[in-house]
Amino acid sequence: MLDNSEILKSIMLEWLNGLDDGEAANKWWQNLHHHQKLLVSDSAISFFRKKLFEENQGSSEKLIRELIHNTENIGCLNIKEEKKSDRLILSGKINLPYVGIRGKCYSQPPDFVGKVIKETLGIYTNKSRSHDYGEKTVDIVCFALNALPGVTASQTPWNSVADVGLRWDLIINWQEYIFPIQIKSSPKGMLNALEEEYLGNYAIEQMGMYENLIENLSNYENRNDIKYQIEILEEQEKIYRWSMPLYIWTAHTNQAISYLVELFANTFNIQTNLDICIEQAVEAYKDKNPKIVSMQRDSLAEQRRIKRINERRIKRVNERRIYKKRVEIAEKIIQYLQNQVESKKKRIRNRKQRKRPEIPEHLQSLNIVENALILITNFLQKKEFDNTIFLKYIQELVVLYELTDSPCLEETKKLFELTKDFIQT
Repeated sequence: MLDNSEILKSIMLEWLNGLDDGEAANKWWQNLHHHQKLLVSDSAISFFRKKLFEENQGSSEKLIRELIHNTENIGCLNIKEEKKSDRLILSGKINLPYVGIRGKCYSQPPDFVGKVIKETLGIYTNKSRSHDYGEKTVDIVCFALNALPGVTASQTPWNSVADVGLRWDLIINWQEYIFPIQIKSSPKGMLNALEEEYLGNYAIEQMGMYENLIENLSNYENRNDIKYQIEILEEQEKIYRWSMPLYIWTAHTNQAISYLVELFANTFNIQTNLDICIEQAVEAYKDKNPKIVSMQRDSLAEQRRIKRINERRIKRVNERRIYKKRVEIAEKIIQYLQNQVESKKKRIRNRKQRKRPEIPEHLQSLNIVENALILITNFLQKKEFDNTIFLKYIQELVVLYELTDSPCLEETKKLFELTKDFIQT
C-alpha cells in the first residue's frame, strides 16, 4: 500500500493545481484491496469519482485526511510494544458481516507456549458435533495465515492446557513473536466468551496460587534474602495475567478467508501478491473441508440473496403502510356514504308518510350510494373490490347531483377527491 503521507501530498497538490484527470486519487483508489473498497463509505467513493475537490478547501482537506485514515485502519489490527518488556500487544476491534475481532493479546514466551501445549487437561471430549464445527472454524483462520510468507499458525491440541485452560484455539508465529487467538463461529459466541471471564478460571487460579506464594514470602522478616524468589514468582504470575487471547469470530465463507488474508498481511506489513495468497488459502480450506465449502454461497450470490430479502422486507413494510392509509381513507368514505344512505332513506320515508310522490333522483342516488357502500365495505373485509367500478359509482353520483342541482353536490365533490386519493394510494 502507498505511504499515506505521500498519498495525501499528491492528492492535495492535485486539488490545489486544479483537478485534471484525478491521477493521484485514482492511484490511491486502485491501490486499495477489495475489502478496503467495500468498506469505504459511499460518500467517499462519490467524492473521488465525481472529483469534487474544487469545493470548499477546508472541508475537502478534512475529508481526504479522514478517508486515508479510515482506509488505513480498515485492513489492520494494531501492534505496539508493551512498555518495560520485549513483548508486543496485538489488539483490534473489527465489525464486519463475516469477521469480527475484539480484545487484545500479548506475545507469549516460547518456553511458556511449549509448556502449556504439552500439558493436558482432559476435561472435554473431541467427539462432538460442536467440537468438529469449531475445528473447521479455526481452520479458516489457520489457512488464511499460513498462506502468508513469514507467518505460521497452528491449532492447539484439543485437550491441552493451552486450549482448555487458557482458551487458545490457535497460536500465530510471526518473526520471533507468538500470539494466542481464540476463535468463535459467531459474533454472539465471541461476545459471550468475553463477558464470562477475559482470562478464564484456569489462569485466574494460577495467578491466585502465585499471589499466595508471594504473600507468604513477603511475611518473612528478612525479606532481602528472598527478594529474588519473589521476583521469579511475580514474573510467573504476570505470565498468566498476560495470557489472554485475542478473540476472532469468522463465518465459513470464501469472503471471510479473503478478508483475513488481507487483514494479517496489512497488520504484519507483508509485501506479497495477495490474490495468489487468497487463492491458496481458499483451495487449502476446500481440500480439507469439502462438505462445508460445498454448502457455502458465493459471496456475490450471498449479497444478492440478502438484497432480495431486504427488498421483500421493504416491500412488505410499504404495502402495510399503504394498506393502512387506504383503510383510513376508506373509513372516511364509508362514514360519508352511510350518512347519505340514512339521509336519503329518511327523505323517502317522510314523503311516503305525507303521501307525496317519490322523487326519482332520491331513489337513483340511494341505489348508487348503497352499491358504492357495499363495494368499499368489501375492501375492508378483504373481499372482491374493483377500483374502476367504485370510482364510476362516485362519478355517477356527482353527475346526478349536478343535473338536479342537489344540495349534496359540494360534499360529493369532496368525496370524489377522497376517492381519487384512495385509488391512487
